[in-house]
Amino acid sequence: MKGIGVSAGMAYAKAYLVENDVKIEKYEIKDIAKELQKFSDAVEKAKKQIEGVKKEAAEDCGEENAEIFEFQILMLENEDFVKEIKNYVEGFKVNSEYALDQITDTWIKQFSQLDNVYLKERTIDVIDVSKRLKSILQGRAPKSIDEMTEESIIVADDLTPSQTIGLNRKKTKGLAIAHGGSTSHTAIIARALGIPCVVGIPDLLEQVRDGEPILIDGEKGEIFLSPTLHKIEEMKKYENKTRAEMEALMEFVKSASVTEDGFQVRLFANISSKIDADAMLECNGDGVGLFRTEFLYMEANEPPTEEKQLAVYEEVAKSMGDKPLIIRTMDVGGDKKIPYLNIGEEENPFLGFRAIRYCLENKELFKTQLAAILRSGAAEKNVKLMFPMISTLEELRKAKAILQEVKEELEARQVPFNRDMEVGMMIETPAAAMMAEHFAMEADFLSIGTNDLVQYVFAADRMNARVSYLNSYFHPLLFRLVNHVRESAGKYGKTVEICGQAAEIPYLVPLWIAMGINTLSVSPSSILRLRRLICGSSRGELQEVLAKVLAFDHAFEVENYLKKVFRD
Repeated sequence: MKGIGVSAGMAYAKAYLVENDVKIEKYEIKDIAKELQKFSDAVEKAKKQIEGVKKEAAEDCGEENAEIFEFQILMLENEDFVKEIKNYVEGFKVNSEYALDQITDTWIKQFSQLDNVYLKERTIDVIDVSKRLKSILQGRAPKSIDEMTEESIIVADDLTPSQTIGLNRKKTKGLAIAHGGSTSHTAIIARALGIPCVVGIPDLLEQVRDGEPILIDGEKGEIFLSPTLHKIEEMKKYENKTRAEMEALMEFVKSASVTEDGFQVRLFANISSKIDADAMLECNGDGVGLFRTEFLYMEANEPPTEEKQLAVYEEVAKSMGDKPLIIRTMDVGGDKKIPYLNIGEEENPFLGFRAIRYCLENKELFKTQLAAILRSGAAEKNVKLMFPMISTLEELRKAKAILQEVKEELEARQVPFNRDMEVGMMIETPAAAMMAEHFAMEADFLSIGTNDLVQYVFAADRMNARVSYLNSYFHPLLFRLVNHVRESAGKYGKTVEICGQAAEIPYLVPLWIAMGINTLSVSPSSILRLRRLICGSSRGELQEVLAKVLAFDHAFEVENYLKKVFRD
């Protein structure tokens, strides 16, 4: 099968199928009494399961965190909830899982419209209980990634961000995902973890059987079911070659990222957790260019408190020593759906209510995060703050005004914080790129988010495999925009960082060096490979290559030219 290779590497193991959605079919019931008893039994079974999960959570995470499951137990004990479903079964003579689906859908809509914040945030619990009951009624246990007991290749329609970030790194050999593109959250995390990943195969789940031997090639975007001995041997040779390359790369751990003619490049890492930060430090990276804080929200059933966020940010900041830690405020929406935030379904989520747009409309939630970030820089002066998805000056000024409010509130509370914390922003939209000079006057630093910038420049959804050919990082327009941002920032002495996949594509890094961009934020697993490349480059010699690329009109011309130049 052919898909899109989004994280390089080859892997061979048994397929571990994960189905997030339980499909429900409606059918007529003859024996109503039997169906009602079936539902009652399912409720009791679900209750016992959740009580077991609660007990495990208490042992692993403490009693306070285990209390999040209490609402789910209370919901199953709610006579009105159970009676409503049973009445639906009796009234329409339908199967109980279909009745459950209809009733819980109504509950979810009602909860999302309530003014009561606590109940509004319980939407995710209703969804969770509904999925559990449906699985029990259908006589099938939902497979959880947490239950994976042996080395496997995870095969799924898609993975939620929290599933991806919570992957067992020792047992997960690779990922084969039906949907998504090269910049989906799954692809981004897979690259950060160094896990081979192939996406964009719509009929994947229909073709792969659970437990079937499977081989994936994350570079070519190929998947082989029950591969031949020849293919397995090819993979072993690849593994030996990769192992030898990694040993060679270890020589660059203590090296500085400096070109042959003295141009120094800072190699930062994009992280989602302390584990990623540790991986960066192992490679002697220069800092964190982007801390994706939205994963703190995705891993919870309710917004994390100021204190909980503070503990996470401080832990990472302390581990950095004097290396910079740039914390991005939550970039929710788009492909990062968090039920309890009630963003709602949108026809065009990437063009909709996401990132800074959501934060400006949910001021108290935003202020909680800003307070935690400011406080994390009280002792650790290496912390910086960054706003995502800024499109207009008004948005940046509103965000900074709210930040000032938070500073004044912290002063009033007499809580220590960093009053002089640097505040930057991401350039992710064509509007922001074109207005870069104006933004450079007001922001302390700029970070070009190439994953989003490319999809917005070409109006091509990065999650849609059918238009992935448009999202090319080799298009000359991207280089012209980056160069414009760099020149604009340079007028005011502001630094420009390139973030996203374009920052770690080996054929493109020489162009960023030639432009004079000295900061790249990449996956931790890419740091040593890029350092070796930088150390073997000469900025002066790359000027001619850059001039040639900027004169091209098409992405394929640029890609072919760069591959020829740097392979030769």
